[in-house]
Amino acid sequence: MTISTITQTISTFPTAPSRDQDQTTFTTNAENHVIALSTNVTEQNSLKDQLNTVISEINTDTSDIASQVTSAEDAATSAAASATTASSTASNNGAWSALTGSLAAGQAVNHSDSVWVSNVSIADVTLSEPSEANSDWTEVSATANVQWEPAVITTETLTENTQVNIFATSTAVDATLPLPVVGDYLVVANDILSTQVVRFIVSGSVQLIALNGTTYTATSNITMEAGESVYLTCTKTAGTWEQK
Repeated sequence: MTISTITQTISTFPTAPSRDQDQTTFTTNAENHVIALSTNVTEQNSLKDQLNTVISEINTDTSDIASQVTSAEDAATSAAASATTASSTASNNGAWSALTGSLAAGQAVNHSDSVWVSNVSIADVTLSEPSEANSDWTEVSATANVQWEPAVITTETLTENTQVNIFATSTAVDATLPLPVVGDYLVVANDILSTQVVRFIVSGSVQLIALNGTTYTATSNITMEAGESVYLTCTKTAGTWEQK
């Protein structure tokens, strides 16, 4: 933010002419007053120009600040969503239908193509089915199955909002990144036992911004080492994956 300094000052007016002054004093004061008026007009115009410049700069900075605040709010919202997803992924217990017994508060399950987190400790999880009508649960990620998908062993296009393990032993595997929308995520892991080349590919209108700021666009082939995992989210622009 840069605001110009106002340097123009306004001169003090001389003594004004008055009827109770003698003729000589009155004439002198009147002449000085007229001269001062001319100087004052010049100073006022200069001050006006400087004020207009400062007002314009303030308006520009105010607009920039508003834009930055909006960006910060968007980033905070995305961060909160990512934190919720990450938290639920870390404590995910798999399919609700396969669970029995008690479940502590803050634990995630998969049910009806959504991820749900328990709001309270549940004595018997089989008696508390996750739903919007059940206050025991909060839906944190609709239609986002955070379980690992079946291992990818041949070249294919990946699916957003999944966790994918690539297992390449018989031939090289090219995994093409899908076109994301804001809010999507993708976890790609190269199995530690992979013996063939594994690449995830940026194609079409998709692009990827790596941790070091490098942007990969169509036809970029990024090789993954055995045991390496890549975490991607789309938080800013549809079509752009960001490495986390």
